Amino acid sequence: MKKQMEKYNSLWYSASNLLLISFFCMVCPLWGQTSKKKDLDPSQYKRWHTLTPYKITTQGNWTSFGLYYGEQKDTLVVVNNNTHKKFQFPNAFIHDFSPTGKWFCTLNTDRQFFYVNLQTFEEKKIEKVVRYKIGPKGEKIAFLKEDNSLHLKNLIDNSIKVFDNTSAFEFDPTGQYLAVAQRGKERDTERDTEGDTEGDTEGDTEGDIEGEKISLWLTEAKKSVIVKQNPNNPYSRITWNPKGNAMAFYESGGKDDNQIHWMTYQHKTISLETFNPHSENWIIPATGVPTLFFSDDGEKLFFKVSKRKTNGGHSQQEMSDKVEVWNTDDELLYPSFQLLKEGLENPYLMVGWEKHSEKWNVLGDSIHSMTLVGNAGKYAYAYSVKEHMLAAVERESNSNIVVFNIETGTSDTVTSKPHGLEFQMAPSGRYLTYFKEGNWWVFDAVKKTHTNVTKNIDTPFYNAKSTYSKQAISYGHPGWTVNEKELIIYDEFDIWKVTPDGKTKTRCTKGREDHITYRIYEFVDNLFQNVKFEGQSVKIQNLEKGIILSAKNKRTQETGYVTYNSKNKLKKIVYKDRLIKNLRMAKEGNAVVYTSERYNLPPAVMYQEFTNPEPRLVHQSNPHHFEYNWGKAESLKYKSPKGDSLKGVLYYPANFDSNKKYPMITFCYETLSDKIHQYQNPTLHNSIGFSVSNYTTTGYFVFFPDIVYQIGDPGISAVECIMAGVEKVLEYSFIDRDKLGVYGHSFGGYETMFLITQTDIFATAVAGAGASNMLSYYLSMAWLWSRPQAWRFEEQQWRMGDSYFNIPEAYERNSPIHNVKNLNTPLLGWAGKQDSNVNWQQHVEMFNALRKLNKKHTMLLYPNEGHDIVTPHNQEDLTIRMSEWFNYYLKEGTLPTWMQKSN
Repeated sequence: MKKQMEKYNSLWYSASNLLLISFFCMVCPLWGQTSKKKDLDPSQYKRWHTLTPYKITTQGNWTSFGLYYGEQKDTLVVVNNNTHKKFQFPNAFIHDFSPTGKWFCTLNTDRQFFYVNLQTFEEKKIEKVVRYKIGPKGEKIAFLKEDNSLHLKNLIDNSIKVFDNTSAFEFDPTGQYLAVAQRGKERDTERDTEGDTEGDTEGDTEGDIEGEKISLWLTEAKKSVIVKQNPNNPYSRITWNPKGNAMAFYESGGKDDNQIHWMTYQHKTISLETFNPHSENWIIPATGVPTLFFSDDGEKLFFKVSKRKTNGGHSQQEMSDKVEVWNTDDELLYPSFQLLKEGLENPYLMVGWEKHSEKWNVLGDSIHSMTLVGNAGKYAYAYSVKEHMLAAVERESNSNIVVFNIETGTSDTVTSKPHGLEFQMAPSGRYLTYFKEGNWWVFDAVKKTHTNVTKNIDTPFYNAKSTYSKQAISYGHPGWTVNEKELIIYDEFDIWKVTPDGKTKTRCTKGREDHITYRIYEFVDNLFQNVKFEGQSVKIQNLEKGIILSAKNKRTQETGYVTYNSKNKLKKIVYKDRLIKNLRMAKEGNAVVYTSERYNLPPAVMYQEFTNPEPRLVHQSNPHHFEYNWGKAESLKYKSPKGDSLKGVLYYPANFDSNKKYPMITFCYETLSDKIHQYQNPTLHNSIGFSVSNYTTTGYFVFFPDIVYQIGDPGISAVECIMAGVEKVLEYSFIDRDKLGVYGHSFGGYETMFLITQTDIFATAVAGAGASNMLSYYLSMAWLWSRPQAWRFEEQQWRMGDSYFNIPEAYERNSPIHNVKNLNTPLLGWAGKQDSNVNWQQHVEMFNALRKLNKKHTMLLYPNEGHDIVTPHNQEDLTIRMSEWFNYYLKEGTLPTWMQKSN
C-alpha cells in the first residue's frame, strides 16, 4: 500500500502548483483518459481508508492526518504543506507539534515513541514509552517508560535527565519547571545522541529518601528542589496555575485520608499549604473525581469533596439485596437509583479554596451537586444531578439553578429548571444565559437581574418547524465577545451579538437573504483541551481580531469557510459545490488546511495561504478510486402530499446506461439530503452493513429521501414522504419499478417495517435494530440508560406528543405490528442481542407475528452485538448477507443456503 501511495504521490507532486490545481479540479475525467477504468470487486474494498485531519503547526507549514483502514495498519501521516516531505507512523494516534513548529512527537499503540526534527528531518524512535509531554517552549520533551523512569530530553543539546520510579509529571505553563512525583533516587546522563538511556550516572542526591517525594526540576538551572516528601503516601494529579508560580497536587493516604497541597515557588522559596477537610467531616475522594483546577488569576483552587461515611447497622431491607423492589411511587426507577444511589445520597461537591485568606466554601449541596465554576473565581452555579435521570413519570425532576458567591459563601436561587431547559454560564461566571419560551434570557450575578434579550427581535431563535421535541430548542449560543460585552447567539441562518442588558442587538451576518447558514467554527484542537467545569462549552470569541465561520447553503448544498471580523465583515476562504470540512488554521493566522470531497471524489487535504487564494493539494486519499467506475449523486426536489417541500439524493450506478433498467434501494432515516457530497467508502466493515458505494458500484441506484413529520403520526409521515420521493424517482424510465428495495436502521428500521405494511411497491425490505410494536416498546425499558422508553415517544424522536393511554389509536395506526396483516413484502430483519437502546425483542415480536401469518421473513440475531455491529467478522457477515438478500430479490440472483429452510 505504501508503494502504491508513493506511486500516485509522485504523479501529484511532479507538476507545478498551477498544473496541480487544474489536475485536481479535473481529476475524474483525466484519470479516465489515461487508463481504462475497471468495475469494483468486493475483494478490493480493503484498499480503501478513511482520512481524518488532525493538526497544523503554528506557522502553517506542516500538517498531520490519519489514514484508517479496516484490515491494514492505520497510519499517521505528517507532511510539509510546501515541499511535501512526508513521515508515516503505523498505528499512531497521540501526537503533537512543538509550539515552535520545529519538532513532532507521536506515540503508537506498540508503545513506540517517535520524535522528529522537522528542520533536519532526523527521526528517533524509543521503545516502551507509555506517556509523553512537550515543554511549553518546545525545546524539551519528557517521556515516561514502562519501567516508570521519566526521561527529560533537551532537544537542543541532546542531554537527558532521568527520574526513577515516576508516577506523575507536569511542565509548568512557562516551561521553567518540571514537577515530578517519584520514589527513590534520580540519575543523570550528560548526552545521548540516540535519544535513549542505557547507562546511568548518579545525579543530585540532596533530600533523597526511600519513599515518596514530589520535586521541582528547574529546567534552566538543571537542579531539583524538593517540594514535599513522605515515606508512604504517593502524589498525583499535578496541576499548575496559569502563571506557572504555583501548583496543586493530591497526596493519597488511603480511602478516607487524602489531602490536597498547594505549593507556591517564589524568590527561590517554597511555600506549602495543605487543605484539611476533616474539621467539617469532609473527605477528598481517592478515585474517579479528577477535578482540580485554578481560577484564571491563580488565587483560588477548585476540587471536590464528599461527606465521610459513618459505619452503622444495616436494615433487613438493605441486607436483602437479591430482590429488586420497584415502586410506582418512587421518584427514580429502581435501576436508575441503584446506579446513582451513592451520588444522590452522598454526592461529590465542589470546593473553592482561597489559600492566602485560608477561606474555603462548598459550592453546592446534596440537591445541587452539578457545578459550573467561572474562570474568574467569583461565581459558580449548581443544579441537580437529577437533570440527567428520568423519574417514574418519564420526566427529569424539576429543580432550581443556584448561584454561589465564592468569596462570601452566600447563595441565591437563579431560576427554576424545568426538564430540558437550555442554559450556559458565561466564561467569567458573572452571567448565566438560559432559553425560555423561545427567548434568550440573561441573569446578571452582580446586579441580580433577569433580562429577556431577544424579545423585540422578529427573527425566531428556535426552529418553529421542528417536531423533534415539544419544547422549543434554540439554534445555539456559542459564546461571548471579548470582556463579555455581548453574548453571541444563532438564528436559523445568522450570527447575532446582543448586549447582556438587551439594549443593543446586531446581526453580524446576512445569510438569510442567500439561504446560507453561518456558524462559528470550533477547531478540533480546542475540543481536546481540558474543560474546567462540568458541561461548559461557551467561549470568548474575538470578533474584532476575527474568527472563522463555516458556511452552508441550504438550497444548493455548497459548503465552505469564511473569515469574519467586525470591520471587514465576511471574506471567503473557500466555498464550493462540494463538502468542505475539517478546517485547521495555523495559530499565526497565515494559512489553513481543510478537506474537500464529493460523492465521486474522495477527500483531499488542501493547503491555502491567506496571501494566496489558490489552494494547493497536500494529499489525495484513496487515489486508487480513480481506477474504478463510479457513479454520481443528483439532488431531487418534490412535494409531500401535504404540500411540504422535500429533497432527496439519488445516487447513480457505475457505468450508468440510460437505455437499461436498474434496481433501486431506498435508505430511510429522517433528513438525508445533506449527505449529497459525502464520499462513502466501499467496505465490508460498516456498523449497519450498508454503504452506498457497495451498491452503486454493483449496478444499483440508491435513494435517500427526506422526511417531514407530523406530531402523532411518525410512521404515516414517513410513508407519505418516502413514497413521494420514490414516485418522483420513478419518473426516470431507467429505474425498474418492479425491482425496488428499502432499508433502514434504528428509527429507520421502524420506518421500514411500517412502510411495507402500507404499500406493496417494494420487492423486498431489510430492517435493522428497529421497533415493531409501539405499545410494547413504549412500556419497555431502555437499559442503556436504565430509563423507560416512553419519553422517546412523548417528546423525542418518535414524535407522538402524548401518552399511549391518551391517544391509543394514534399509536396503533403507526405501529407495524398492528398493521402486520397487510404486509406482503419479503423482509430481512437483524438485531444485536445485547442491544440496550432499541430492545432486540422487537424483532422477535415481528418474527413471531409474520410466522403466525405465514409471511416471508428471515431474522438475523447477533448474540454479542448491540445496536450497531462492532465486531469486524460480524460486520462482514451482515454486509454480505444483506447484499445476497437484495441480489436475490432485485437482481434474480441465486438463493443462498442461509436463506433456505434450515430444518
